[in-house]
Amino acid sequence: MFTGIIETIGKLESRKRTGSLERLTFSAGSFKEPLEEGESIAVNGVCLTVADFGRKEFSVDAVAETIKTTTLGNLRVGEKVNLERAVKAGGRFGGHFVSGHVDGVGKIISVSREGENTFLKIEPTHDIMPLLVLKGSIALDGVSLTIQNLTGNSFSVVLIPYTLDHTTLGERKTGEAVNLEADMIAKYVKQSLLHQEGNRSRLTVGGLKEQGF
Repeated sequence: MFTGIIETIGKLESRKRTGSLERLTFSAGSFKEPLEEGESIAVNGVCLTVADFGRKEFSVDAVAETIKTTTLGNLRVGEKVNLERAVKAGGRFGGHFVSGHVDGVGKIISVSREGENTFLKIEPTHDIMPLLVLKGSIALDGVSLTIQNLTGNSFSVVLIPYTLDHTTLGERKTGEAVNLEADMIAKYVKQSLLHQEGNRSRLTVGGLKEQGF
């Protein structure tokens, strides 16, 4: 489990395919505690497992589905990434519940500035829109943000100066892709409503009589 509060920024140093896996090696800024083999780490919002690590680098193995369905497939050597280690039980929870299981990829359709703040307008894949709520939470490349505006096929978020300075989002440009993870609670609510709707659709007069109604 993650919070969407980025701990440090890293950089892709190399990528190498081995069978069905692709090993990605990153250099990283300083973590508050040393990495451990087998721990979870979110790379641009994608939950991965540390397979190997050194003083200044660590490696993860990504399966083909992860490469295909997230922006990791297009990540170039030398490109910066947002990094967050999994939150510890009992630790401070400053963002929102982020699982690291990306729901889809969105496209930045505009970048605008207003004073010190930057507004990003995102066009997500069509299945993510029903999960979004005005003033609700969303993770962009692993960064916990609040939805400021919501239209039929897009949404907007605002990046404050701290976010611009401490994540990669300040370098994002129109036309680029970002990983999106909708709020976990919204996904549970949607699934629950779909289940209830499915149960209602199966109700018949005969079935109700059999149950004593």
